[in-house]
Amino acid sequence: MGSLPPAPGPKLAEFKGKRTGETLHIDFIQYLGSGVHAHVWKVRIDGEIYALKMFRFVNNFTPASFFHVKLNQEEEVLHMHPFNCEARAYARLKEVNQEHVAVPCHGYILLDQEQQRILREKDTTCDWVKDWYYCGSYAGQPIQALVKDFIEFDNVGYYENGPGDNLRRITRAIDSSRTARTLLDNMAILHRVGILHKDINNSNVAQGRFLDFSTSWIKPHPCLDTRQIESARDPYNQLGITDAYAVDQIIKHWNMLQPPKLRLWFRAAQDRDYIKRLRSYGKRDKGQKDVMSEYIRKYPGRPDLYKWDPENPNAGQRNAPSRRHDRSRNKQARKIKRQDRSKA
Repeated sequence: MGSLPPAPGPKLAEFKGKRTGETLHIDFIQYLGSGVHAHVWKVRIDGEIYALKMFRFVNNFTPASFFHVKLNQEEEVLHMHPFNCEARAYARLKEVNQEHVAVPCHGYILLDQEQQRILREKDTTCDWVKDWYYCGSYAGQPIQALVKDFIEFDNVGYYENGPGDNLRRITRAIDSSRTARTLLDNMAILHRVGILHKDINNSNVAQGRFLDFSTSWIKPHPCLDTRQIESARDPYNQLGITDAYAVDQIIKHWNMLQPPKLRLWFRAAQDRDYIKRLRSYGKRDKGQKDVMSEYIRKYPGRPDLYKWDPENPNAGQRNAPSRRHDRSRNKQARKIKRQDRSKA
């Protein structure tokens, strides 16, 4: 089996382990949890401990038509299927030597029938019809999986809402100013190498590093075509500003837990509330929505501007955008907030 997926752009190599020419023996140790697209198990392969992320047989994803891009069924799967998205993202990070921004991935595995039989014997948590969609024509198909480093941390899912779960999610994502700055820098690296994450939240980040890329777009990608994006009236969903606002939301959640002296005052993107307070906002003929769209188009961290060259992937990287905006602008924003507090 060669590298996947078979689409133009980066491709992830198969995980071989320590042995060659033999079927991998996978020892399923512990079920770690599930997400929207996959189940994760702690496994042992050739004596080494890994986290194995196994994707469901059927995965729902947002069609390209939602972003005004027409693709046939084969192209849709190649560019939008969660396994292909994540494999392409890790392959891009490998080819540009930026693997430190995410939990390391060692390659992919296609689980055959015998490996699936062993998994079903161990799996007492998930229903293989309801949770794996193992039915109809999909029954008997190999399970697509990614082999990642196993990292010990407080595992709490996105949909878990028990006492203290939200606090655990927040402190797992960032736990200090240092890890928050690491997250900002890592996001900027993704954009610089042509990766739009699209799903940054507290559950997909650990200590400033990314855990999941199952909804990411990687250049070259039909939805990251600069000409198509520029022609759209509101390109919000296709530019890096979405990731930047998501990172700022994580920082906001962290600040809600901290006393004023420990709060973080840097941002990944300009504050939308600040933009709305500018005198120029709402006084243009284009209207308020177009003012915001104009700012989004000028956002410096645009993954669509990455120029992929299969012979020299690093040639397409651009300088990462500054993680903090100009000091005078930040001072003015804080002044406005102080005035609002005094009026209240």
